[in-house]
Amino acid sequence: MGPPGSAPVFRDLDLEVRPGEWVALTGANGGGKSLLCLALAGLLGPRAGTVQADGVALTPHAPARAAVGMVFQEPESQLVAPTLEEEIAFPLENLGWERARINERVRRLVDEFDLGALSGRAPTSLSGGEKSRLGLAAALAGDPRYLLLDEPGVYLDARARERLRALVRREIERGRGALFVTQLEEEWSAADRRLRLENGVLRSASGTEPIASPAASRDGLARAASSSGRPILASRSLSFQYGAKPLLEHVDLELAPGEVVLLTGASGSGKTTLLLLLCGILEPGSGRIDLDRSSSLGVLLQSPEDQLVSSSVAEDVAIGVRQAGEEGRRKVTAALAEVGLDPDLHASRPPSSLSHGQRRRAAWAGLLARGTRLWLLDEPSTGLDQAGVSLLETTLARFASAGGAALVASQDPRLEAWGIRRYALEAGRLLPIQRAH
Repeated sequence: MGPPGSAPVFRDLDLEVRPGEWVALTGANGGGKSLLCLALAGLLGPRAGTVQADGVALTPHAPARAAVGMVFQEPESQLVAPTLEEEIAFPLENLGWERARINERVRRLVDEFDLGALSGRAPTSLSGGEKSRLGLAAALAGDPRYLLLDEPGVYLDARARERLRALVRREIERGRGALFVTQLEEEWSAADRRLRLENGVLRSASGTEPIASPAASRDGLARAASSSGRPILASRSLSFQYGAKPLLEHVDLELAPGEVVLLTGASGSGKTTLLLLLCGILEPGSGRIDLDRSSSLGVLLQSPEDQLVSSSVAEDVAIGVRQAGEEGRRKVTAALAEVGLDPDLHASRPPSSLSHGQRRRAAWAGLLARGTRLWLLDEPSTGLDQAGVSLLETTLARFASAGGAALVASQDPRLEAWGIRRYALEAGRLLPIQRAH
């Protein structure tokens, strides 16, 4: 199994997910986890072997595909309808359900997944966490026997991730089988059975085996990231609202050279909106933003697909690089190597052929190659394995030591161990969080 024209990612792979069983799957970035999910959903045909649901072969056009519901790693890739309710109804319409039955099923799922407050909203207008909840509700709409969940918790806050696990457990107890791809310990330990995909081979993990070995040192970034000098970026009494409801109110934030700050908060609390205001994409309702005019700004969007637009990874990383010719190519090569992407293997590939974690690394390499002094990073660790998170920490430490400044918006519990200055957005306000000692 593998992308067309490439070597197989895995061979002779056997996997069985039974009804009433929660199976967790982890593995390194680019190891084939998402590819395996697409094959199991009947959306991608294997080069050899078969995929079956209850003894019936699955193919892209087989009716038996209705037995499998899938939540994609990037919620946007499965949201197609103009409203939330129509999104949930869409798979039921394809299955030929009667309208009255569709309406009843949609109402039930909107209630079960706490989506009532978002009624009538366009899926594209939702936060990443809200899109994840909607994606799971839509996947369950047709009452599938099996669920494939490709890192569904990456855009969810801690409370929402806990609720997601409870929802999955409820569906398991109702008799569904689930394959849950994850890089998070809390989701790994909740499963009934645990598997690792390593070098194309599935192996079982013991019940007590952690998802990843802890890093030898977790305080390197905290030592490197300390404020020095005048703020490079500041918001002063910043407020913003969508429609009549305020989202951000009187937000004051300063970011100085040599400093890395972590921004947390519940899904939909306004973290992405704050970053979009700070980089000038959105206009504040009131307040002001002060940016050091000598500073260059680099932004990493929440979804890497939104900023990878060229035909090859190298071309994307080179966008904005000041140097041309051989010097520019050296910068691109060095940036790819720094984020853990082998230039010989990845530079010429189209970004769409990379895994989610690899695409995030490629977008991050673009910031390095451009040499920007200020970074605004929106969920930079989603989809990254533990090695990728450690590499992100090391790179941020090096960046801060050289005088760079970064604001990192994230729900990832692994980043809280960095020990850096941290804020949470709650009810429109920016609240400092005391560092643990």
